[in-house]
Amino acid sequence: MSLGLAGVLNNGTRMGRLESPRFHSDNGTSFFHFDNEHWIPLSAPVRASAGLSSISIGVWFRTSYNSAGGNWNENWALFDFDRSEYFSVGCAADGSLFFSTKLNRHHDDMFTSETSFADGDWHYVVASFDSPSGTKTIYCDGMVKTASTVEAYVGEHFGASSPVRYGFLGDGSEASTEDGDRNEKHFEGDIGLVHAYTIALSLCDVLLNYDTTRTPYSPGNTSLCAPPPPSPPLSPLPPPPPPSPPLSPPSPPALELCYRVSYNLSNTLVEHLLKPVSRFPSSHPKLALGVCPPASNASDFIPAISEYASDHDSPEECVTVPGAEAFYAYDYPVEHSANTGNERADTMLLYFTVDDAKNVSFVLVNDVPDSDGGDVHAHIHVEPASAGRDLQLIVADDPTNMQWGRPDNWDQCDPASTSRDCYAYDSAQGRGSMKWSWAACCTDGMVIGPLPYEEFCFDLQVLRHDGITRLELGSYAEADNTIETIEVPIEALAYGAIRVCAFTCEDFCAEYNTCGECTSSSEGACG
Repeated sequence: MSLGLAGVLNNGTRMGRLESPRFHSDNGTSFFHFDNEHWIPLSAPVRASAGLSSISIGVWFRTSYNSAGGNWNENWALFDFDRSEYFSVGCAADGSLFFSTKLNRHHDDMFTSETSFADGDWHYVVASFDSPSGTKTIYCDGMVKTASTVEAYVGEHFGASSPVRYGFLGDGSEASTEDGDRNEKHFEGDIGLVHAYTIALSLCDVLLNYDTTRTPYSPGNTSLCAPPPPSPPLSPLPPPPPPSPPLSPPSPPALELCYRVSYNLSNTLVEHLLKPVSRFPSSHPKLALGVCPPASNASDFIPAISEYASDHDSPEECVTVPGAEAFYAYDYPVEHSANTGNERADTMLLYFTVDDAKNVSFVLVNDVPDSDGGDVHAHIHVEPASAGRDLQLIVADDPTNMQWGRPDNWDQCDPASTSRDCYAYDSAQGRGSMKWSWAACCTDGMVIGPLPYEEFCFDLQVLRHDGITRLELGSYAEADNTIETIEVPIEALAYGAIRVCAFTCEDFCAEYNTCGECTSSSEGACG
């Protein structure tokens, strides 16, 4: 076995009757079929003395075996190096997933909560242990299913004083030699591609693996994308119109950019397409109150460099700010708050802005000034390909405790560590932690950027949302220069991170040309 960064398990040997587990290659999907009596032994062992710490095991599998009343271990295991000595990943009898480990001399079984994957469909499970944080995580189909952080596991490695063990696909191991003793608890189902890493994959890593390997196993993601309605018969083309004069102003940047926001809801992946806001609405203080003349016109794009009131008490004193900061309109006319006019009571609103230089920013706003306040704690993870990008905290609402860009302060924004607003971001690793606490007087939130406008993804995981009962996504409606909102069930926050990816319209439509978005009007989708 190769537990290495390359990640592909490629030296297992098929054992048992020659015809089983049977190898299949159907319509480009290659897999082994296990019929509850065969296994594949792995040729390289693990040893406690080797200090194996962080790992990630990924397996494409499918099974219909479901025996809710039977022993939990009737259908293990997918990938096993002895659950009581090192680790094991598999399906329990009821179809839920498990990840068993022995760390710091403690044996621990972790199961997914009330979720069965014994539905006869292909699924991609990843079991990950991050030694520096002591965190075990089970992902399935690109979403976090359960996670646990144990202080006693921080910095620990697998096995403690355990003996040498050789592993198996399709059965549990007790083997001190290759193809040695097993548990005789065989897996019933199919196993396709297997990944093994000696690092803890992030959610972005898992999603990248899922997205790039799922086509043979889950082509088209048909549960999400209904085909567009049939096109009407073609009519004769009218004569071409006379040439149009050059457009003035030029085409708005919003029409060139798309942002896909996806989230998990009751084990179903849901996706929405958003367009970034490119103009100040007429109700914005820049227009409605003439803050910091020369005032913008409603037809003007958000400028890359703008001006806004220096603070609530001195609206006549203007300071030069990025266009996204001017749009957020922090601290005036309502102090300690966003003032765009799009804020909503007890709601977390997420949207994007783009200025006339195509600088894209991500905006998060919590609540409106009303009769109560709230408390939110969130993490942000930028995918590895974009980690190292110097994202800026353009607006901190409120700027009370900022450690942006300081990697040694990741934990400082934990609610147990501070009661104030807090912002920490490590650009080298592409991860951040934010905490907002606000009173009835105010909003809370942030603006970060500039974001690339294509080939870029990040994940926002909301860990706590006291005082927030609604989650909404904002998309720019060019025709009436407003932000249209899409409500996301608040329960989605309990199922894992919200994933945001940037596309150009051309790239998005090429990937989603069967979903119908690209044939709909520009008000509801891209282009």
